[in-house]
Amino acid sequence: METLFRTARLVSGLLWVSFLVLCLPPVSSIAQSTREAAAEKDLQAAKQAQKRGDFAGAAAGYQAALKLMPEVPELYSNLGLAYYYQRQYAKAIESFQEALKRKPDLVSANLFLGMAY
Repeated sequence: METLFRTARLVSGLLWVSFLVLCLPPVSSIAQSTREAAAEKDLQAAKQAQKRGDFAGAAAGYQAALKLMPEVPELYSNLGLAYYYQRQYAKAIESFQEALKRKPDLVSANLFLGMAY
């Protein structure tokens, strides 16, 4: 059973990295508005926190970006992942569901929603 748990953690870690590379919308180097520039700054802070394993810091960055750009489903999904890795499953489920309301075919949100349950 312990081996199965380790394998599941490894797979979820690989999915996390794949998600970051494939699912985040590209952020242009020249922001078109102040709101987008601020959201880009928050998103970069979240990514850096995530790389350090600081998932509480990553969640704070994604929350800040969502205040500026609440229409981006990938941000909700990333917030859900940050909660998932903190074992805050109820918050993760809520975030994944919010992402799926906006983009029902978002694979990572569907996958991790099931894992969070």
